[in-house]
This record gives sequence, structure tokens and C-alpha cells, in this order.
Amino acid sequence: MDPEGRIRKIVNGGGEFAKLKLSNIELFGERKLVDYQSDAEMQRNREIEAERVKNARIYGKDPGGLDVKEIEKMSERELFEIYYAITYEVWAISHHGRRDFSNGYMTEEEWKATENQLSELQYSVEYLLYIISKRINIPVNEPEVDKHIRPDKDLFMKWYNFHEKDLSGDWRTSA
Repeated sequence: MDPEGRIRKIVNGGGEFAKLKLSNIELFGERKLVDYQSDAEMQRNREIEAERVKNARIYGKDPGGLDVKEIEKMSERELFEIYYAITYEVWAISHHGRRDFSNGYMTEEEWKATENQLSELQYSVEYLLYIISKRINIPVNEPEVDKHIRPDKDLFMKWYNFHEKDLSGDWRTSA
């Protein structure tokens, strides 16, 4: 038995492992995947990753279903209102969807569709987070593949609470 050779076959998808779809291989101890990959396999993995990154949707850059030209024209108050509306929609869909699914009112297929809808809305939310943060000078990370937008939480919440209080006041006095 050759454990190192077997690991090399597993990592490179050779031998009996060529017929299996293996993913998320994790080696224990000090071992690393690259120590067992062939040059051809490493090059193939680099090409796959480059293609994935080239076609990736990036949080903060991808507006989801939002109209970028309209967002650019919006005032700070309008940005808050659309951010508030979308985050409330996300909360409502998630809350009611989880409740309905757990109570058997929603099928597995319907729940998966709901999760997909929530994933799509996340692009809009994070696009707004990035735009708002940049517009009002809140420190925020730059958009990158596989990374979520994270503005300075304290500063963003001060901004959010200011506008929410103002919005709540509008609702109380408009009745």
C-alpha cells in the first residue's frame, strides 16, 4: 500500500477516482493539495479559477435588479428609502418563507426558489451598501470576487438610524 501515491491519485482524479466527481478535498496535518497535484492539474485548476473569476458576479459591483442610472441620480434620502425597502423585502421573504416551509405550506422546490430570490436580492442590497458608503464617505472594502461588502458598521448604523428616525417621523405626521 502506497498512501502518498493514493493521495496523489485522489487529488489528481486518477485511477479509480477518475470516474468520481470529487470536490472540496481536505487533507489533514501538514499536507496541502498543491503538494500532490501534477503540473497539468495545477494548470487546469488555474484556468478553471480564472474562468470562474472572469464570469463571477461581484457583490458591490453587480446591481442585481436595480437600474444603475436611476441609482446614480438618487439623493441620499432616496438611497436610504430604496435600501430600507429592499432590506425589508428580504426580511419579509426570508421570515415568511422559513415559517411557511417549516410548517409544510411550501414545498422544497418553492423554498429553493425563495432562496434563489433572496440570493438575487443580496446583490442589490450590497450594491446599495457600496454606493451609499462611497457617497457619504463611510469606509468600505472594495468589491472582490467571493467577498461581501462590509462598510464600517458604526458609521453606517449612525447614518441608517438618522434616516430611519426621520422616515418614522414622516409616517407619524403624515396620517
